[in-house]
Amino acid sequence: MSEMREGLENDPRRELEKSQLARIGNAYGVGPLRMLDVVATGLLNRNFHVQAESGDEYFLREHRDIPVTVAEKHHAAERFLSRPDIPIVVGTSLHGKNEQSVFVDGEKLFSLYPWVTGRRLRSMELSDTAIRSLADVEARMHLLSKGGDAGRIVRTTRHGME
Repeated sequence: MSEMREGLENDPRRELEKSQLARIGNAYGVGPLRMLDVVATGLLNRNFHVQAESGDEYFLREHRDIPVTVAEKHHAAERFLSRPDIPIVVGTSLHGKNEQSVFVDGEKLFSLYPWVTGRRLRSMELSDTAIRSLADVEARMHLLSKGGDAGRIVRTTRHGME
């Protein structure tokens, strides 16, 4: 019986309890949240589409199997990637009333993000031009993270350098 209960507890489709949603929303200063949907993607996390009483919508992530310090490092990377000189769109987690980006509720860790409507592209949906563009962005990110000049990207092709 306990194995069955544990299986239900870890079911990624299971919604969060109303009292837990209230604690999370209050910790981030947006007020109680209500569940709109379970977001099906996410291998290492449980993800939810939630809404505050104000009508604002959010993406709620339940971090699984990582400590707070690792989740905070992920958030630091998100903040780095959201810099204006890196041409990609990255949602950054909100900070709670205690200025922390991770809310701890018992043994569970949560992060709240603004909701962004869109869809995730699969690699096979990308053109060769889009793939080259993403490679340029990745090269810039690496250079910037090491204090380099992101304006000096040298492209290589099968035939040499461009």
